[in-house]
Amino acid sequence: MLVEDILFQRESNELITAKRDESIREAAQRMHRHVIGSLLVVDDNMVIQGLISERDIARSVAVFGTYAINK
Repeated sequence: MLVEDILFQRESNELITAKRDESIREAAQRMHRHVIGSLLVVDDNMVIQGLISERDIARSVAVFGTYAINK
């Protein structure tokens, strides 16, 4: 099995991304809405800057509390 086999099982081939300046809440809501566990973080030219995952968000809440989400 190849990575593309998993991707083609999804309903949409749309690339779901986040911007560096958006809130963690917005990113978490987007992950929830699209039933995914991470987002590529891209700049205005769609150049990949990094990745944010559910695990990153969970760790932020563990360290900073819900303040991390509500900011």
